[in-house]
Formats: sequence, C-alpha cells, structure tokens
Amino acid sequence: WNNDERAQEKQEYTEERVTAYHKRILPMRYLNIEAERARIQDMEAFRFTYEDDPSPRISIEMTLDGDAIIRELARRTTTIDKPRKYVDYVIVGYDGTFSIQGSAEKGDFDACAALFDKIPEHFAVIHKRRW
Repeated sequence: WNNDERAQEKQEYTEERVTAYHKRILPMRYLNIEAERARIQDMEAFRFTYEDDPSPRISIEMTLDGDAIIRELARRTTTIDKPRKYVDYVIVGYDGTFSIQGSAEKGDFDACAALFDKIPEHFAVIHKRRW
C-alpha cells in the first residue's frame, strides 16, 4: 500500500492502519488473532498470527474498505475443508506499508514456524518512488 499525506504523521497513521487491520478487518474472516510488535531491517513492524474461520457465514458489517470486503465474505458460504494458519508481518514505513504473509495448513503450522520466524532476517524493503 502506498502511504499518502497521512504518512507525515507516522505514529498516528501507524496506529490507525494497524488498529483497523487488527480490530476490524481480520476478525471478519479469521479466528484466534494475535498481534505483537516486531522489527524488520530497523523498521517498526507488527507480527500477526491468525487462522481460518472454518464456519460459513455472510457478513453485513461495514468496514474501512466497505463493499469490497462485504462482497468477498458474502461469496463464502461453505465450510473450509483444510483450515490454514497464517503469519503476517506488517511494516509501516514513510513511503509505504508492506505486508509479508506466510501460511500452512493448521496441523502443519508448528512444523513451519522456524521458517516463518526467519522472515525478518531475510526481507529487505527496496523503496522505489513512482512519482
């Protein structure tokens, strides 16, 4: 995601973006959401873990992204056969917000945990301005 003029107030923007992601967007589709602070390449980051909600549902909640999310949730009306667990690093920088995700089937997640923990060591943000 490109940050806009709100990036001038980095702390406020970070809190707004991360809080919305953690408290409003992820709970619409996932369960057992955990969040913790992290650092990646000397940048503030957040590490989220969450898992698929295997039950079918249709949501009519309004969110920051409005109709796009509602339509996505409304299409999912069957159960998930093999629920997945996810790790998601969100990095908020001045020029952009980055998300790095990994996942595995819920039963295999612990076996992959060591790989997911190496993401901060091997990821480098390469800033490229488009204007």
